[in-house]
Amino acid sequence: MKACVFSGLYNAAHNSFIITMIDLFKKLNIDTFALLDSNYSKTFTKKEKNNNRIDYLDAFDFSIKVDIIYIINQSKIDGKIIKKFKKSNPNIKVYFACHEPWNGWKSTFKNLFKKNESVLATIKLMYKFILLRKLLKNVQACFLFSKAGYERYGKYLKRFCNKFYLFPLPFKNENLLNNNGKKEYFSCIGSTALAHNFEGFVKTILDISKIDKDVKFLIATKDTISSDILEKIKFLINDNRLLLNHGKIMTNDEINNYYSISLAVWLYYNTSVQSGVLCKSFMFGSPVIASNIGSFKEFVINDFNGFVLDEQNSQMIYEKIQIIKDSIDTYKVNSITTFNNFFNYENQINKYKKVFLLEEYNV
Repeated sequence: MKACVFSGLYNAAHNSFIITMIDLFKKLNIDTFALLDSNYSKTFTKKEKNNNRIDYLDAFDFSIKVDIIYIINQSKIDGKIIKKFKKSNPNIKVYFACHEPWNGWKSTFKNLFKKNESVLATIKLMYKFILLRKLLKNVQACFLFSKAGYERYGKYLKRFCNKFYLFPLPFKNENLLNNNGKKEYFSCIGSTALAHNFEGFVKTILDISKIDKDVKFLIATKDTISSDILEKIKFLINDNRLLLNHGKIMTNDEINNYYSISLAVWLYYNTSVQSGVLCKSFMFGSPVIASNIGSFKEFVINDFNGFVLDEQNSQMIYEKIQIIKDSIDTYKVNSITTFNNFFNYENQINKYKKVFLLEEYNV
């Protein structure tokens, strides 16, 4: 049996997820390779490339017979790729990791008027839904990674593919050095999209910088930060109070290092069904400051592995950071424990075996 872990749309946040799924299939004694957008070639470490077969779309032979495709994230070319593989194996099984299920037309237009979403962004979201609907009709089963996502899928998407599973987002443990980095930064790692409330993070660190000049901050994103925001935070950079890496693709090792030196990680998002940032923060023993939405409500326990807040209040966030700082060794242990209990893929292998090998539904 042969499996293909596929991503036709580059997303730096999915590096670890791709490696995890390759390893998970291998644990099931399934010959596995990844087929990816060529931009991923810049992000994997030498060790990851040496230990895994990773192919890229611009130079791939589709005559290879594949039994399983696991689609990591939605892209415009998913249907086209499935058709190409079906030429060699009409009975191929397709599985899809549904990270952000469609939330219905009402929510789409509500966001347009209440959350300052642009008309273009709304049109893109609608087009994405049309492609998702087509994709789901070719899918054997979908994976959802939070109760919120599972419930949303059941409400809006079940009619397109009625077999769907609720599993925690699986990750291979990359914290093999037991997180030896000094934890000193309040960090924002990942996208600067509206959904992640990046401007809220900027406002918060500017407020905190006035309260306490000893607090340090970190921003790590492949997105290019606007000149307006750079001007606002320039003094923090000049004072060595803000570590900034933006506007370029980072390797997985670089990203992991940022998690390892984070005292706390920003997850006060506007919208989120599940979050790889949550999983990797816990993996590296970094507690989180989160909003009361999506998977954060399921996995973040106040005063244990972080804090879930009902409102964005800079003074309150500062106080929570100080609480974490005063007991960081305990928070670190608790966060790693949470990762191992919920997200470490080693604890999910038997459930995936039932899905991929035994094709059971009630797992």
